[in-house]
Amino acid sequence: MAALVLLAPTTVLEVGDAGSGQVVDGQPVRGQLEGGGDAAPPVLVDPGAQGIDLEGQGAELAPFVDLREIGVDEGGNVYVGEFGTGRIVRLDTEGHYEGQWFVADSEAPLTSMVVASDGTVHAQRGFDVFAYDGPTGVLRGRVELAGGGPIQVLQAVAPLDAGGAVLLERVGATTDLVWIDRDGNEVRRVDSGLQPTDRVDRMATDAAGVVHAVGTSVGDGIRNGLWVFEPDGTRRVFLSGEGLGPGAWDLALGLAVDRESRLAVSTLDGVQLYDADLRWIGTLPTDGVTWGLAFEGNRLWGIVDDTVRAWDDVFA
Repeated sequence: MAALVLLAPTTVLEVGDAGSGQVVDGQPVRGQLEGGGDAAPPVLVDPGAQGIDLEGQGAELAPFVDLREIGVDEGGNVYVGEFGTGRIVRLDTEGHYEGQWFVADSEAPLTSMVVASDGTVHAQRGFDVFAYDGPTGVLRGRVELAGGGPIQVLQAVAPLDAGGAVLLERVGATTDLVWIDRDGNEVRRVDSGLQPTDRVDRMATDAAGVVHAVGTSVGDGIRNGLWVFEPDGTRRVFLSGEGLGPGAWDLALGLAVDRESRLAVSTLDGVQLYDADLRWIGTLPTDGVTWGLAFEGNRLWGIVDDTVRAWDDVFA
C-alpha cells in the first residue's frame, strides 16, 4: 500500500492570464517555490533560475526531473508525475506542496497519469495501470481486465467523472476501448476500429463521456491527428493535425478537454486551442516543451520544461 511521504521538492509555479483566448505569453506572477525541509512547508520566494541547487539541504529534497503528467481534481489538488521515477507529487492550487508517492515497484517509466474529478488517480507504468486515492496516496488496486491476464499493449488512458477511466488495449489485431471503474475493475469494452498500425499517445474525455485521442494514423500515408469517439465507443471522426485550421500541428505531446468539450493540444509550436466544434481559436505560446495538460474550470494547467504552469481564462 502506498502512503504519502512528506518531503519538499522544488518546483516553479507560473500563472499567466490568457485574456480572451488570444495569443499571450504566460508570464510568472508568483515566483518560485522553494522546498522548505521536513518541518517547514515550501515558501514563495523571488523568481529565480529553474532547478535551484539543493545541495546541503538534505538528500531527500530533490527538484522535479522530467515532469510529463498533470491532473487536477475538484478538491483543489494538483497532481504531477515524473516520467523516469514514477513519482507523483500532490500540490494545492496555490502550488504548496502536500505530499508524494511512487507508482508501484517497476523500472518502467510513468507513461500516463490521469485524475478524475473525485480525486481518483490512474497511473500507468509499462503495461500496468494502478488506481490510487489521490488525496491520501492509498493504492486501491491494479487494473484487472476481464480476461484476467496482463494488459496486452496499453496505448493511452483517460479519466471519467465518476472516478473511472477509459483505456486503449491492443489484443492481437484489435484495439479495444475499455472502461474501468474507480477501483480498476473492467466494466465494458468495444472495438475502437483503430488499425494495428495506428498509435494513440494521449486521450481525454469531456463531461458527456466523449473520448478524444491524439496520435498517428497509418492509412493513406502517415498522419498525425485527432480521433473522437462517442460515449458508447462509436468512432465519430478522425481529423489530421494538418487539417485543424491555422493551428495545424504534426506532433501532439499533451491533450486536455474542458467541461464544455473545448480542447487544448500541446504541440511543438505551443498549446493550440479549439472550441467544441473543433474550430481553432488561438495559440498559447509556452516558451518551452509542453507535455501534460489539465483543465480546472477555465484555468489550464500544464507541464513546461519541468515547471508547473497555469493560465487563467483561456476561453473567456
